[in-house]
Amino acid sequence: MARCYQCMKEYPDGYDICPHCGYDQTSEAASLYYLPAGTVLGQGRYLVGKEVSAGGFGIVYRVWDQTLGKMLAIKEYFPSAIATRIPGTRQVRVHSAKNSREYENGKNRFLSEARRVAKFQNNPNVVDVYDFFEENHTAYIVMEFLNGL
Repeated sequence: MARCYQCMKEYPDGYDICPHCGYDQTSEAASLYYLPAGTVLGQGRYLVGKEVSAGGFGIVYRVWDQTLGKMLAIKEYFPSAIATRIPGTRQVRVHSAKNSREYENGKNRFLSEARRVAKFQNNPNVVDVYDFFEENHTAYIVMEFLNGL
């Protein structure tokens, strides 16, 4: 069985087009700097799907949580002003040595935000945080997926 990188539903192997949502599995990411769909993070737990959005400090992707068996969102710490990724790789790299301290401080704030938001679990006004971790020289926050937000 294959899993669609857009709707995250399963369908039989051998098809490039998802029969559920029509997404073309062979389509490229919107940016060369995004993680490729099909990347696995979190020690094999999270299957990365299509990117949802990106801003100055991060990229949000759909992910399939292979433990919980449901679609979630994962936010990657990616401050594009001071860091980049070599296209086709996972590792995030700081542009220059002078930006290293700023990058590490930002990554620590990012993880601190995850810890603070996780304390509000099940509050109807705050997105649920399920996990956070460091990998690929960056950090990730795994949270509930809210479609259309």
